[in-house]
Amino acid sequence: MPDFPDFKISNDLGNVDEIYDWLDAKFKNLSTEGERSATGMDGIKGVLIRKLEENSILARFGLKENDVILKYNRGDIDKWTDLEREIAKSYKGENIRITVFRDQKEKIINITLP
Repeated sequence: MPDFPDFKISNDLGNVDEIYDWLDAKFKNLSTEGERSATGMDGIKGVLIRKLEENSILARFGLKENDVILKYNRGDIDKWTDLEREIAKSYKGENIRITVFRDQKEKIINITLP
């Protein structure tokens, strides 16, 4: 199984949100009403891309900061553990379909895992 380091950060309210790192990107569960509103989602679900390195693999394939990941291949993604489970099933060189929510609509992005 791939190694998924996690980091803890505190926001201004003192709450702790877990940030997850994968392929030079930082992720967190979409978990607040503010995040839902900012992304245009109609519910609180999915994994939010918080930070994406400009030359990262995910950026080169078209993922962007503030995208909300809803599906990885055919697996629904409600939280990081769902995404982690789907990533663990993947293999190097595999073509993956990632469904994200961006600009008020779902978009499918195809990537090839390094």
